[in-house]
Amino acid sequence: ASAYRYDGTNFTQILPPEGASPYDSWTPFAISDTGDTVVGRYGWWIYSYPTLWTEGMGTVDFQYFLVSQGLDELWFWYLTDLSAVSADGTIVAGHGQNPDWWIEGYVVDISKISVCHSPSGDATKERTLTVSMDSVGDHVGHGDFLGTCEFKNSGAHSRSASEFRPDRRTNATPADEDSRWHSPEDMLQMSPQYGSEQADQPARTAPRTGVRQVKQR
Repeated sequence: ASAYRYDGTNFTQILPPEGASPYDSWTPFAISDTGDTVVGRYGWWIYSYPTLWTEGMGTVDFQYFLVSQGLDELWFWYLTDLSAVSADGTIVAGHGQNPDWWIEGYVVDISKISVCHSPSGDATKERTLTVSMDSVGDHVGHGDFLGTCEFKNSGAHSRSASEFRPDRRTNATPADEDSRWHSPEDMLQMSPQYGSEQADQPARTAPRTGVRQVKQR
C-alpha cells in the first residue's frame, strides 16, 4: 500500500515505513511546494500513526522519529496523523491524543534534525550532530543513525515503540497483523470498550490497548 508522487513527468513510489504491515494503507494528506516532503498517516480505520516522507530520509513513523530526536515525553502521547506541511517542507502539523486523552493539535519544526555521527564507522568517536533537513540524507547515506546517540545506544527503543504505541508492533509479521486487526473475534473483543467513558483511565505507564472514545475540545 504505497503512496506516490507524480509531477507530470516523473513518478516516485513512496514506500510504507519500515516494518509496516502490508495490509494497511499509506494516506498522504499534504505535500510541500518544493515536492520533497509528504505528510499523512499509515494504518487502518481503527488506528493510524503519523507518517513523514522526505527525499533525504525516506518514509518514517513520525512519532518514533520524534522520540529518536530526544522528545521522550511523547511516551505519554498517541499521535495519529500529519495533515499539513509548510511550503518549504520544514514545518509540519497534525493531531493526536495527549496524556489525558484529549485531542490536541501539534506543530513541529523539522528544519534541524539530530543524527548520531560515527566518523569512519568508529563507534568510540560517535557524537550527536544537529544538521539541516537539506543535508540529513547525506548523513544517513554514509551510515549515520537518524536520531541522537543516546537513543541509538539505548537500543533504539527508548521505552520502546511497541510500548508507547502497543497497537502497532514494529516487528509484527503480516500474519500477526492480520490476526490482531482483521479477525471478527478481535473486533468483538474490542467492541465493548468503544464508546465507554475514560474517567477511570489507568496510570500513564500502563499499556494502552483497544479503541477508546476521547473528548474533543
